[in-house]
Amino acid sequence: MAEPPVPEGAYIGEFRRGPAIFTVFRIAVKPDRYRVLCSDGNGPGPVCVFADEPGSEPRWHGAWNGDEWCPWIDAEARKVIARLKTRGRRRADRCRRSRPLSAAAPDHMPSPGNPQGRG
Repeated sequence: MAEPPVPEGAYIGEFRRGPAIFTVFRIAVKPDRYRVLCSDGNGPGPVCVFADEPGSEPRWHGAWNGDEWCPWIDAEARKVIARLKTRGRRRADRCRRSRPLSAAAPDHMPSPGNPQGRG
């Protein structure tokens, strides 16, 4: 089974609105669950927790529950997660497209077609 792209509790990314910086962390795998914190100059505080599953709704913390920014925060957090998944796919595609070692190695480097590393 493949490893998740980031470990549990890992920083995923951030987004901003005015002076507020929102940070997204993965807190669980299978199902993927995320936490959003907000730092507005008074230190980070919890905003919401949600699962990355179709139809899942965030669980808002305290005063954030019902705030007018909630739909925007939810959308931005999911964009951050989507960018992470896209980067992981691009990285994997790049690895699959790489040239064989013999084609990539200079003449002075050992390779399957040139085991002595001579030109």
